[in-house]
Amino acid sequence: MIYPDYESCLLKYRSIQDHFFDVLMEKERLLTKLLPNATTYDKDKVQGTPSDNPLEDYIMECDEKQIDEQIEKYKTLIVDVERLVRSKEKELRLSQDKYDKIYRMRYLDGMGISKICKNMNYSRPQIYRYLKIIERNRVI
Repeated sequence: MIYPDYESCLLKYRSIQDHFFDVLMEKERLLTKLLPNATTYDKDKVQGTPSDNPLEDYIMECDEKQIDEQIEKYKTLIVDVERLVRSKEKELRLSQDKYDKIYRMRYLDGMGISKICKNMNYSRPQIYRYLKIIERNRVI
């Protein structure tokens, strides 16, 4: 059975994507600090200090959090894990195991139960039994 390995790789891929998205959102949050604020006339005038430089603050926070390095790291990780997921999917599609075939037809190809029954030459209750076993072994 190859499908549990495929699902664990897919889970890693999604996890890395989530972390990558979080880092991008952090960078976007820092970039929004650079945008000019709307002028408000109802508040008291406050003199700014020379250290109130938003660009300088942005660069310092990016350096502290190493955002650009994290983005590059996640980009390479995503490419590597995506390659792994594709190879596992290819392996899964070539597998002759009945569980892998049913998994592929149901979850990758989106076939209905009746089509799976015709392709596998099993009865509906038997396909449902196999799907129940597959569901118990699923990682996702």
